[in-house]
Amino acid sequence: MSSDKPTSNATTAPPASSDIERHLGSPTPLASDDAFVSELEGDLELDALLADLAEHVAPARLPVDGLSRLLGDAADDTRLARFAPSIATMIDVSVEQATALLAQLTSDAPWDALDVPNTEARWVDGGPNAQNAIRGFVRVHAGHHFPVHSHLGEETTLILQGRVRFDDGRELGPGEMLTMVAGASHSFEALPGGTDLLYFVVAREGVVLGGEEIRHRDA
Repeated sequence: MSSDKPTSNATTAPPASSDIERHLGSPTPLASDDAFVSELEGDLELDALLADLAEHVAPARLPVDGLSRLLGDAADDTRLARFAPSIATMIDVSVEQATALLAQLTSDAPWDALDVPNTEARWVDGGPNAQNAIRGFVRVHAGHHFPVHSHLGEETTLILQGRVRFDDGRELGPGEMLTMVAGASHSFEALPGGTDLLYFVVAREGVVLGGEEIRHRDA
């Protein structure tokens, strides 16, 4: 007797399509009010609106002089720190003291208005070898003129920022120095189209401006 399991030649008919549909359920068509589709359609409409807006609205641009001034004002004190050794020598103080003076330029402390329009100053103290002198930072707005003045003693000027053109045609920029002898006179212009002119000056004995002597007297 054979131990093999009986086999059958009969085949099972495939289920009718209606049975499959009842088992799986009828497919649901993708409706336009489906939440995901609605969100996607909304994004597409927003993109189209923004693209249309970009074609009709010109981008805002900051004027070149405004941008330059903004960048100059925003510069941190490390940009000017390289001038500390020169300033320390000019006013007979330590490099650390000169560095601290430069750092104060980025503070909100007010500047002293001068009689010359568009010009401000911050005066500083000096050491023993820099007494009886006008000492400090002077800022002249870009594009403006500083009138003719004469020097009662030797004057040394160090340009920190911006560019200047003197009435004899010379131009100086950051890091350059100019020394004027006693009795010399000149005028200058802070060149336009850039940052404001900023310089450090030591004018021994003082200057004559508009017929008036301007001196600094140390206590």
